[in-house]
Amino acid sequence: MNYQQFDAEYRQVLEASKAGLSTAGLQAEIDRLRALVDGIEDPADRQDAADDIAMLDDLVTRDDTPRPRSVARSEAFAAYQAATSKEGTPAERIARAERGIEEIERIVAAADPAESDSIAGLTESLHMLIGALRSDLG
Repeated sequence: MNYQQFDAEYRQVLEASKAGLSTAGLQAEIDRLRALVDGIEDPADRQDAADDIAMLDDLVTRDDTPRPRSVARSEAFAAYQAATSKEGTPAERIARAERGIEEIERIVAAADPAESDSIAGLTESLHMLIGALRSDLG
């Protein structure tokens, strides 16, 4: 399996989550994706897939009630998704990830305090992505 195949599966799960997939359903999908990661041949792609799963793990709450995602959370996940695009050179990807961090921080500043910490957590994996891409550059 390559990352593009994994990413197609991942994006389907992400969309289902945005549509209100229950916590149990999301956890089952995360477990399925986790099993796919081992089949990704390229180590860097395998790490990217693991980072994607970590973001999904952040979505799992202890409440198993399907619920619509808040506007702030939806905007943050859209910014995250755009920031993690694999397209472009490492320098372009770094710039896109940095813009994603700025956008997520803007969303956090306006978000309900009850969800601002979980939304802010999305920037962690973007910082890790930037670090990995910078190490690839030099």
